[in-house]
Amino acid sequence: MSGRHLFFFNRALIVKAIEELQFEELLQLQKIDEKMWKLEAGNNIEYRFKGKIGAWNNIQVQVDSLQKFQDGLEQAVYTAGRFFYEVQEVCGIDDATLGQFLEEMHQTLYCDDLRFNRLKAYTASELSKLSFHEIDQLLPGHPKLLLNKGRLGWGVGELCAYTPESGQSFQLIWIAIKKEKLSAGIDPNISYEHLLLSSLNKRQIESTRVSLEEHGLNPDLYYVIPVHPWQWDRYIRIQYQDYIFKKDMVYIGVLGDFYTPQASIRTLTNINNPMAFDIKVSTSILNTSCIRGLPEKYVGVGYEISKFVDETLSKDEFFKERNTRTLKETAAISAVLESHQNVEGCSYRYKELLGCVWRESVASVLRGGERAVPTGALIMNHNGEHLIKFYVLDSGLSPKEWLKHYIDKVVLPLYHLQVKHGIGLVAHGQNTILILEDSRPSGLIIKDFHGDLRVSDSIAVEGEFTTFLERLPKHYLIHDLYTGHFVTVLRYLSRVMEESLSLPEKEFYAVLGEVIDSYLRITEVKIDSSVDLRKSEFEKVLVNKVRFVSGYSETSQRLRPILGNNIKNPIARNMEESKL
Repeated sequence: MSGRHLFFFNRALIVKAIEELQFEELLQLQKIDEKMWKLEAGNNIEYRFKGKIGAWNNIQVQVDSLQKFQDGLEQAVYTAGRFFYEVQEVCGIDDATLGQFLEEMHQTLYCDDLRFNRLKAYTASELSKLSFHEIDQLLPGHPKLLLNKGRLGWGVGELCAYTPESGQSFQLIWIAIKKEKLSAGIDPNISYEHLLLSSLNKRQIESTRVSLEEHGLNPDLYYVIPVHPWQWDRYIRIQYQDYIFKKDMVYIGVLGDFYTPQASIRTLTNINNPMAFDIKVSTSILNTSCIRGLPEKYVGVGYEISKFVDETLSKDEFFKERNTRTLKETAAISAVLESHQNVEGCSYRYKELLGCVWRESVASVLRGGERAVPTGALIMNHNGEHLIKFYVLDSGLSPKEWLKHYIDKVVLPLYHLQVKHGIGLVAHGQNTILILEDSRPSGLIIKDFHGDLRVSDSIAVEGEFTTFLERLPKHYLIHDLYTGHFVTVLRYLSRVMEESLSLPEKEFYAVLGEVIDSYLRITEVKIDSSVDLRKSEFEKVLVNKVRFVSGYSETSQRLRPILGNNIKNPIARNMEESKL
């Protein structure tokens, strides 16, 4: 990493921190004049920058305008680490948390450089033409979380081998586990051999049976499953040594097709055959908000949940008209470490060490003339150009018309899924995949039902599997859409469409309100004010403050968000202003 690039990465992170921590009400900014703002960081330190207030009452900083002053003198060099130290007190971060936060920050900056080195090969226009898995690997990371590529637990070797930004591929380790030692849920319409054939050839599958027989074991009493190479070396061969000693677990070897990581790290794409199942494997590193293991809770019913969602879409004309699809999870297997199984208060890390999920790939559900991009890619900026500009220009539509197509094909199906069917999906920029035809929005793919799907407690959802799903009041569930997509995708998309396509944010939210109005007029669904996307205010969910308050200590549960002051809904604000 050159000093120049390191400076740019640090500056970008400081700007992101100013923007997101102002939105989370932790930093108070002062307006100098019509264009200039400042942040007083104490000890006669100021950060000055050009910016404006956006539609969400959020500061939007011009990155290259950032300056640091101390005692009135401009500082030529500044770092993100020093910035977080300077705002530590006002953000309520204790020393122990700050120390680990800075470690995660350095990991993120290192991965930013890996990503930059791959991006150098492309123009922004070329990036907009990439396939789903190619652009997915180059996503900038979670837009709200400051440290979105921490990968704590990995060193340089692993970061260069197993992260999406590295672009590398690798083979999986295959092990056999006695069936009585695991939980499994496999779609009865798909044979176990079919699952294996998505990664292994028939000769390799036969060799696994031979290997077990050579150990004097009956292959029919075992399932053969994939394990991430790092997970095997770091956890499985040590923590499961009792299983290995008793031959409840048998190492088979490094076999099969090569896989490359998606943005989520633990989900892998088969590069030898992109039509084959994706495989999701436990990878117990801390990345963004949690340890990336696989909870056993959903293993036995994952395929049933997928089937339920898929049937819901296929039976409703609204979804069929809008080309809404799922990536079905066809099978899952998990083996919880017996030594920790009854230790209720221990870190959830130890109960999610070994598991895998087989899921349909994006390539396998696309039809002729279609391509797909994660909605998070729409806000990508490369060399000062946003990808959304090229999608819109290539479509032949005006920015406003393109946006109407997007809302109709993405936002309305997610809303309809909630208010008509009582199903909520955390709709962030990785779980929602936009289908494009001739660069025009033509459909939506949803995925990730292991933990990211919940149901309303006010709508009857039938099936034994529903006992495993989290039930929420509908005014909580609406945040899967509002916080998950409006705040986490549209808040940024409206800004970049204004900057790159001259569509004012005010018009963006006017269009959004109009399309939602039209939907509510024509649909038979009657909603109350608690789930009306046009209501004046919504609760603001704070994601960075959670880490500052909770620190890095691991508990039996994942971190829960904290609420701030209510958000003034930009849709409602536009509607009010139009009446004046």
